[in-house]
Amino acid sequence: MIGMVKVRLASIKELSVIGDMWKKLEPSSKYQDILKFYMIFRRYIFIAELDGNLVGFAAGSVKDDIRGHLSAIYVEELYRRHGVGQKLIESLENKFRRENFRKMTLEVKEDNYNAILFYERNDFICIGKKPRYYGTKDALFYLKELT
Repeated sequence: MIGMVKVRLASIKELSVIGDMWKKLEPSSKYQDILKFYMIFRRYIFIAELDGNLVGFAAGSVKDDIRGHLSAIYVEELYRRHGVGQKLIESLENKFRRENFRKMTLEVKEDNYNAILFYERNDFICIGKKPRYYGTKDALFYLKELT
């Protein structure tokens, strides 16, 4: 059992830790690209904090007037299956709703079964496939109505 996890918007001083986590998701990510993403979409980047330590993050972006996008979500291994990811995705969804987005999208590797189950439990529906989106791996494209 883990303690109380607090989710809040990330600050620039936490960017190096977020960058380290992001590189676990996408090893080819470059810190300058993560910084650029932060500068554009900082109001959609949430962190999960436990006892002063960052244990996860969710990063959103804007696709158009009606669609927010989950660009990345990561929870440290030790804290998975304890509701941390749930709190992160709910925080991002609520932010998108407050800003009047009607839909939320994401891509996931087609063999990332745990993530797929998580998204489907959160009412995301698979609406397509993007071949070779992740190098040699295909991505599934998911959509959730936020209204």
